[in-house]
Amino acid sequence: MSKHKRKLGRKPNVPQQKSAGDTQISAYGSFVPFLTIGGRKVTPTKPDAKQLRNWSRFNPVIRRCINLIKDRIVRHEGEFVKRNKDDPNDYSSIIKIFNGMLERPNLKDTRRTFLSAVCEDLVVGDCGCFEIAVSNNPSRPIFLFPTDGLTMNIVMADKTYGYAQRVSLDAVELPENYQFFLPDEIVYMSKQVFTNNPYGLSPIETAFEYIKALTQTFSYSSDVASNAIPKYIMNIKGIDDKVLTAYREYFMMECMGQPNLPIVSSEAVDSHQIAPISEEATFMQYQQFVIAIIALCFGVPPEKLAIAKSNDRSSIAEINENLLSDCIKPYLDPVVDGINRVIEIFGYSDKILYRPIFGDTLADQGTKQQMVLNRWKSDEITLDEMRGLLGDIPLGEPYGNLTITLYKAMVNRDYGINGMPNVTQGGE
Repeated sequence: MSKHKRKLGRKPNVPQQKSAGDTQISAYGSFVPFLTIGGRKVTPTKPDAKQLRNWSRFNPVIRRCINLIKDRIVRHEGEFVKRNKDDPNDYSSIIKIFNGMLERPNLKDTRRTFLSAVCEDLVVGDCGCFEIAVSNNPSRPIFLFPTDGLTMNIVMADKTYGYAQRVSLDAVELPENYQFFLPDEIVYMSKQVFTNNPYGLSPIETAFEYIKALTQTFSYSSDVASNAIPKYIMNIKGIDDKVLTAYREYFMMECMGQPNLPIVSSEAVDSHQIAPISEEATFMQYQQFVIAIIALCFGVPPEKLAIAKSNDRSSIAEINENLLSDCIKPYLDPVVDGINRVIEIFGYSDKILYRPIFGDTLADQGTKQQMVLNRWKSDEITLDEMRGLLGDIPLGEPYGNLTITLYKAMVNRDYGINGMPNVTQGGE
């Protein structure tokens, strides 16, 4: 671990792995402002990190999208398994260590809090990040620490270090303001991958202009809704100030807040609209349009943001399936890759892997059922085999071990000739 103390992110609870180049940090003397840090070319971190954090925390639409993704990933089921099922070796002890690593990544975090912190940065900045540390405890040799991904820089031209994290709020690009990490000490995860930039692209960045528009429109709508603004102006001709005062008092005392019908007597009364009325005043349709675009950027069905409503159960199931396939699984992929990266760092990537477990969707269940029924109808499987594949209890003898052709023949023989059991002939 570098000698520079951490000021951002979570403070580790156990000693960290010692980096091979720790003794070289103080020797880096060459410095070109904004281009190198301690003689290393560093690609700067994501811009407007503060704005990304603020929107993710205080914008209810963004917060809802983040929670929909993060909560499902945190609760996902997964397992460490053999990469090759035909491998005769027993890796149960290794799998036990990795299971313990994920269930209790460090002395403070649990599986839920660890994945929650990592997924937060993955969605907010497309830069989920955690640090790997090695301990001397053989039963707990691996510790993982969630790290602030928005402060992590990727070192581009260095054979030793792969990452540099800003640990000082000082704006000057000096080596002592950064903590350098070896490539096997940091796992950096992005959903979006580009050839011209080492950093990803979060949906908040994609929807930057739309989020600003939503914020400004909501602010204006709040002013309109919370302040009583007259919608019409009345022009009464042929009256003096004394009568005008009487009219105003009449409206204030007799009409405002009362169901009374206003009655005006004068030569002529004109009215003119001076402000928008109904939903036009608060731009509700425009706000819904902007929210739908933001949902599109996240991959979240707009129905989950109350843009469209449906009480049909099949529609709700379809919406949940779309959320899983178009949003949750794509964000879970880099998390799974990050866990498998830990396995690779410790040299077991050719032996075991981590994989998520998902149940079949309604569409998958329908396809599976139809395939099983087709096999049953074509005499490929018996009745009990079909019921077993569909999750039903086998019937057993005398019909369970028959294919459909034999099953029909046996039923016709037993019931077609002899009649149904306990039923007399002629319906008596």
